[in-house]
Amino acid sequence: MFGVPQSSKSEFLDKARQAREERKGHKEKERAATQIQALVRRFLCRCKLQKQLRTEVDNYFQASETGTSKRNALSLFKNARKLLFIYCQEDKMRFEKLCRAILASMEVENEPKVWYVSLALSKDLTIPWLKQVKDVLWVCCQLLKNLKPDILQDNKMITLYLTMLVTFTDTSTWKIVRGKGEALRPALMRMCENIMGHLNQKGFYSMLQILLTNGLARSKPSLSKGTLTAIFTLSLRPVIAAHFSDNLLRSFLIHIMSVPAVVHHLNVLTPECMASIQTHDLLRKFILFLSREEQCSDICVCLEGSHTLCLLGNLIHLGFLNEKVLEEEAGHFVKDLTDMLSYCQRYVSQKKSNLTHWHPVLGWFSQTVNFIQTFFQ
Repeated sequence: MFGVPQSSKSEFLDKARQAREERKGHKEKERAATQIQALVRRFLCRCKLQKQLRTEVDNYFQASETGTSKRNALSLFKNARKLLFIYCQEDKMRFEKLCRAILASMEVENEPKVWYVSLALSKDLTIPWLKQVKDVLWVCCQLLKNLKPDILQDNKMITLYLTMLVTFTDTSTWKIVRGKGEALRPALMRMCENIMGHLNQKGFYSMLQILLTNGLARSKPSLSKGTLTAIFTLSLRPVIAAHFSDNLLRSFLIHIMSVPAVVHHLNVLTPECMASIQTHDLLRKFILFLSREEQCSDICVCLEGSHTLCLLGNLIHLGFLNEKVLEEEAGHFVKDLTDMLSYCQRYVSQKKSNLTHWHPVLGWFSQTVNFIQTFFQ
């Protein structure tokens, strides 16, 4: 008599379920709308901040060029920090101006407050300055990888960025260490070593290899004497700073000495670099390093066939130019050549297949044709 009809109960439950789903959907829409608004606001805020910072950096460079503002290292540091914070592809011109401003500040005579490196002596700015130098130099490295030495405009940029790297990986050109500042040199040199260590971890030698290959592995080299000297100097500095450690010698052999005919170009274009090789007795160090079977095997595996052959050719040429070292280390040198040639033989036999490519020295094997074949041809 007092029972509720079944249809009314079902209808009530359906309405309650629909109401719950509507409330849930409404909450999800509100949450989505809030998230979209937050993303849009963040994007607009970021765009506004980037525009503001770019304007401030542009105004600083304009004021510096016209001479309407007094130059000092602190303002340069602050504007460099702004540019690095927002840096992207469209800021290449601004970064170029920043590099030129930094180098110009290092050339000023008798004005310590203008020297960019003077901030390294500030107790509060030493660590931020060191980090900024690392960031600036790594951007230089990234830009260098994409530049072509045979293009005039790119060549100018290569000179600029290499000058930045040469300047801040050694204290020899810093005016701050002259005279009474000589006592600061050891501490500042440790900073340079710290910078080089950071760059090495990021891929410094890979960048130098790309630059050398682009400029030398061609019918007519496009690297000038000054540029080649700068690249070789940069490649050698970390090795010397690390007292010719196995790790750095390995990187030098893999990335520098495996560039096709690099010894020939150094000998023809930059005799000073060849003198440096002899001064530091590099050939002997290379021979003794490779005389250890595990080290030689590691180098060959990293380089594979063609690059191992290039390293072999460079070592032989270096031996031809250093007969005294070759006579003294003849046993180790012959062992190195034998091990590397044996690796090339094994490598070619393993790479034979139906899809092969012709190599002018190694013959037919399945490795994609690259710049080395073009160089040999």
